[in-house]
Amino acid sequence: MLLKIVIIAVLLSLMCVLIDAQERGDSTLNIKRNYIIGNASFEGVTLNYERNIIQWSKSYTNMRIGFGLFNDLQGGGKQGLATLVHLFGKKKSHLELNLGIKYLVNSKNNLWPSSKYFYRDIFVGYRYEKPDGNLIFRIGYIYPHAAAIAIGLGFKF
Repeated sequence: MLLKIVIIAVLLSLMCVLIDAQERGDSTLNIKRNYIIGNASFEGVTLNYERNIIQWSKSYTNMRIGFGLFNDLQGGGKQGLATLVHLFGKKKSHLELNLGIKYLVNSKNNLWPSSKYFYRDIFVGYRYEKPDGNLIFRIGYIYPHAAAIAIGLGFKF
């Protein structure tokens, strides 16, 4: 009995593949999965590498790592970041939500007892990115900073 069920399951699977019964979605497009994005804000500047890890039917999930310089009222310094990025939208306009962590190294700072610390990386914004294009434009708000509107340009490859 078990052998019959296995044979029927294998035959049905082969039939689905042979008659192309699965929905393809956007798999016919040449989807580029690597990104280089530069961002600037009153908070600082970063250069980021982003990689697409999951493609849903109407959204994308990416991982981002980056480095750059930051400013604060007490001075400034260097930063490194690791962020999970989720893009909602199937066409060229996307809602972008980011959640991650930054590692900040102050060059001089009187406010913090340590010159190295971790900080949250939360971003909500708009991203213009065609599924089969190369150009990326993004603008949004870095939470919880009052004046931290970030703007970025990048490309896909």
